[in-house]
Amino acid sequence: MSMLLEKNRFVFIPFALLALSVKEDAAIYVACVGLYWLFTQKDKCKGILLIVLSVGWFIFATQMIQYLGGEAMMSRFAAYQADGGNSLLGVIKTCFLNVGFLLKSILEENRINFILWMLLPVLFAPFLNKSMWTLILLVPMLVINLMPTWEPQHDILYQYTYGTAALLLFASIMTIKQMKPDTRRFFITTSLAISFVFCMGNTVQKAGNYFQRVTNNAEKIERSEELLDMIPADASVTARDYVVPHLYDHKNLYTVPCFYGDDVATDYYVIDKRQDSSQYNKEMHEFVRTNGYELICDQGYLQLWQKTNEEAS
Repeated sequence: MSMLLEKNRFVFIPFALLALSVKEDAAIYVACVGLYWLFTQKDKCKGILLIVLSVGWFIFATQMIQYLGGEAMMSRFAAYQADGGNSLLGVIKTCFLNVGFLLKSILEENRINFILWMLLPVLFAPFLNKSMWTLILLVPMLVINLMPTWEPQHDILYQYTYGTAALLLFASIMTIKQMKPDTRRFFITTSLAISFVFCMGNTVQKAGNYFQRVTNNAEKIERSEELLDMIPADASVTARDYVVPHLYDHKNLYTVPCFYGDDVATDYYVIDKRQDSSQYNKEMHEFVRTNGYELICDQGYLQLWQKTNEEAS
C-alpha cells in the first residue's frame, strides 16, 4: 500500500507481482487495493492496473492449478454452491441472491469472535473513515476469513489473517490521519492498550501450551528426532506435512498428500502415528505394505519404512 503513495507512478508493480505470486487467492487483496485506489484517488491508472493484474493472475493461476491436477480451494465455499457445482460464479450468485444465508453464515459465534479479535484492537477504525470506499479494503476479510467453512480461516492463530490484517491496518491509519490531534492521540493510545492486552492474552497462553507440550513429551520428541537421523542424507524420503520441515536437508523430499502427481516410491517413508485416523495415513500404510517396504524403526511419534525389493524411483 505504501508503494502506491510514492510519486513514482509504477514503483508499486514489482510489489504487486510479489504479492500475487504467493497464492492464487492473493488476487483478491491486490484487486481490492486497486478498487480502493480507483474510487479514492485522482490517479486512476494505478487502480485500473492493479485490477487488471489481479484478474489476469487469478485466471492464470487457477487454470495452472487445474492443469496440474489440483484445485483452487473452492471446496471451502461449498455451502454457497446452491446448484452443487464448484465454480466462483455459483458463490457470487448465492451472495447476491441469498443475502440472508450469507449473513447467517458470517454471523455465527466463532466468526463474531474473529471479527472482534480483528477489529477491536483498531477500534473499528475503517468504519469511521469519511470515505465509504475504505470499506472495500475489508472485502478480503469477508471472502477469505468469514465465508469459508474451513475453520482455521476465521481463527487468528492461523496465517489466513496476514493479508487481511495488512489491509485493516492501512485502512485504520488512513482513518486516524483524518482525526483531530486530540482525538488521534486518544484513539492511538486506546488502540495500543487493547492491542497489548489481546497480544499478551493470546501469545502468553499459546507459548505456555507449547512449552508444556514440549516438556511433557520430551522423550517422544527426542526419539522421533533419532529416527529421522537414521535416514541417509542422499536418500529420497516421503513424509506427512508436520514431519517435512524436520527433513529440510534432504534434496529428494516428497509430502503426502501429493496434489500435483502420483505417489512416488521413495527410498524411505516416514509415517506420523499421531495422524493414523486420517485418510492420508491409511493410504500411506496401504502404499508401503503393497510396494515392497519393510518397517525398520517404530519409536516416538514416527514409523520409518524402507524400500527393500527394488530401487525407489
